[in-house]
Amino acid sequence: SFSVCPLYYGIISYETLILLIPNAIYWDDWTLYQAEPGTILDTFRQNGSMLNLVAYLHLFMLEIGPWLYKILTFILMFASGLVLNNILKRHASVAAEARFFIVLLFLVLPFNIARVALIDFPYTLCYFLFFLAWLLMDRFRVAALLLFFLSFNTNSLLVFYALPILDMIYRDEKWLDFRSLLKIIVCKVDYIVLPFIFFAIKVYFFSPSGQYNGYNEGYKLINLITSPAFQALDLFGLQMSVGLIILFSGSVYFILKNKSLSLLNSRKNTCFFAVLGLLCFVFGAFPYWIVGCVPTFIEWSSRHQLLLPFGTALIIVGVLSFSHQSSRMGVMSIVVGASLAYNVSAYSSLFVDWQKQKELINLFSKNTDIKNARLIVVSDNSLNLNALRREYRFYEWNGLMKKAFGNELRFCIPNGALNQYYSGGFDKFYVNAYKAGEFRKESKMPAIFVEIKVNKFESLKEKIINRIFPELSLSVTEIDQTRLPGNKITTHKL
Repeated sequence: SFSVCPLYYGIISYETLILLIPNAIYWDDWTLYQAEPGTILDTFRQNGSMLNLVAYLHLFMLEIGPWLYKILTFILMFASGLVLNNILKRHASVAAEARFFIVLLFLVLPFNIARVALIDFPYTLCYFLFFLAWLLMDRFRVAALLLFFLSFNTNSLLVFYALPILDMIYRDEKWLDFRSLLKIIVCKVDYIVLPFIFFAIKVYFFSPSGQYNGYNEGYKLINLITSPAFQALDLFGLQMSVGLIILFSGSVYFILKNKSLSLLNSRKNTCFFAVLGLLCFVFGAFPYWIVGCVPTFIEWSSRHQLLLPFGTALIIVGVLSFSHQSSRMGVMSIVVGASLAYNVSAYSSLFVDWQKQKELINLFSKNTDIKNARLIVVSDNSLNLNALRREYRFYEWNGLMKKAFGNELRFCIPNGALNQYYSGGFDKFYVNAYKAGEFRKESKMPAIFVEIKVNKFESLKEKIINRIFPELSLSVTEIDQTRLPGNKITTHKL
């Protein structure tokens, strides 16, 4: 027998880390959080959301609270793996052990950490609806067509949709005969034309407009070379704890050390799965590559990795099937252990990042100089506390200010962007969506310079606590307006 329960529990236990940051706000979440309903509706209407469904989804969930996003993300990601397991069951050529490890890797490979962001929840929902429709397409035709159509609101699934179509044809034993294949196509014509119908409706009635005009329409063949190259280079920048890798890899190996790992039933199937995995990977990455998006682990571009887990899992299982059976379990344990280690590290950094943001909100709210200011230049010397090697955008600083003071009178810019501000580079952002709806730009407006530093402690206990729940300090000075615009900010004490 092949017991899978312990590892499923392990998957659930690591994914529950998302529940430790139930109300956390990151990145473009600040354009949603505390925004006026009209602003959200207008933003996603311009973005090209079909029937503005995404906007209404956000309005409903925001009314309940950010924690709902985290709970549903946890449920839907795990449910997607269980649905995939049932999809794979339809293929007798896939051994039970192989199916388990494909699903295991599908769930734990450290892709799409950006799913913690509220604004990325529609991708998670569409992802689940897509796999659910794939499972239902044999017996519940109308329901599957509807779910596929809804899932296409994540437009990259239009390309990935080739997989369930190929799967549907492949499972018909007569597909090798041309006449039979033609008959299958005619009988399943509704499935085959579905993405083209969606795309036509999208282009003619729901094209991006306004500030999103031309969004994701920069198709260039050269991107199919540069984007994969940058994606490959990104792998060398991965940062993981060796200690955590050893701990998780050892634990996985201990659980499975006495189990057989006969992954696939034949050498033919092994080759097939390796090639199929590569095909799935390309189908998942192509929609992002072609428009110049790079699915990396840095910042929030991991959202472009949304469709990579399935293909990568198939590739790993296929390649491992070529190796000697005695070495498979060790390699698989390391792959799973390293994935779990990265995920735990990522969630830990996200937890610290949110603690930093809460500390900043507290410090801002108590500072009279910041309260009275309108233009604020921020120099952040606590970047080591930021998750995913990111830097805060101007609208994130604006969001923190609004959370601190309850209004949108201020506009914050990162250090080095003051000339851009005076030349009009930020003029289009003085709106509610960027938490600056009440800000009014004036010539020679009094401006302050806020420097953020991490407090230092002597004792080991205080250092550990400060690493998890950071204590920060602010230095606030007034910017000398007579020296602007210029290349260097000159300040004096308030």
